[in-house]
Amino acid sequence: MKTPRFVFSALTAIVAVSLGFGVLSLNSCKRNGTEIPVTGVSVNQPAFSITEGETAVISYSVEPSDASVKDVSFSSSDTSVATVDNTGRVTAVAPGSATITVTSKDGGFTASVTVTVIAKGSVGVAVTGILLDNSEVTLELGSTFTFTVTVEPDNATDKGVIWKSSKPSAVIVDDYGMISAMGIGSATITATSKSNPAISAKCDVTVVNKGVVQSPKKVTVAEFIAAPESDSQKYELVGIIDGSINTTYGDFYLYDETGSVRVYGLTATDLGYGAKNDKSFSSLGLHAGDKIRIIGYRLSFSSTPEVAYAYFVEKL
Repeated sequence: MKTPRFVFSALTAIVAVSLGFGVLSLNSCKRNGTEIPVTGVSVNQPAFSITEGETAVISYSVEPSDASVKDVSFSSSDTSVATVDNTGRVTAVAPGSATITVTSKDGGFTASVTVTVIAKGSVGVAVTGILLDNSEVTLELGSTFTFTVTVEPDNATDKGVIWKSSKPSAVIVDDYGMISAMGIGSATITATSKSNPAISAKCDVTVVNKGVVQSPKKVTVAEFIAAPESDSQKYELVGIIDGSINTTYGDFYLYDETGSVRVYGLTATDLGYGAKNDKSFSSLGLHAGDKIRIIGYRLSFSSTPEVAYAYFVEKL
């Protein structure tokens, strides 16, 4: 297995082996004779895996690029697993995981890299893909939603995922893929493979005020089922009426090539969210096997997804 290689910026330190802790010193800069303080440290790759006995180089940046004191130090959370020298070169000692931390001398800013050491001689299965159950999600302010993530192949050696939000002021995400709507706006949630950062999946999340009904979103039955519950987002579905129908209230199952979902009450017109069913379904003359287009809300009953407060659009 080859030593991982990383892309380096002008501020990147290239990192030979020692145990524990060291300091790397870079040139000092001034702006108009004034010392320029460090505002942050970042790493180019937050996680990677290497084989026992091999080495890898940490790539990092100090912000701003013209900071006066760019000195940094490196440390390992577990030197029995991985060590790091004073230039940032990591050596894999034994199987396990360790966190390598880069700390700026000026300001004490930190950034970390999770290193997973694989036993020498073991056969590692690389991650080839990551899938999220949604590519677009609309949330009401203050609500939450948890993604279902699939890492391919199923027997991948390291199926760990790193989650990130492009705009935490709008949406935050925890280590388990649960997002929380913090403020009105939009953000992109990215799930990245820990062992192969080139593999990732994204979802665009929009946060709206409670009670503000959004324009209908066209989805398949499977996409509807995977969507979060909401009383502000309508969904447009096309499918075939399956099985028996409650002709009084318009209760039935709708299916397409992706799955089947229960429609709990279909009316002839849009009565609005929370409205009492007017028993107008019978006037539509629909039967099992008919292909129709409907619009409704994603709710659930006893944890089972259903199309609620739905209304008829057309027969296809």
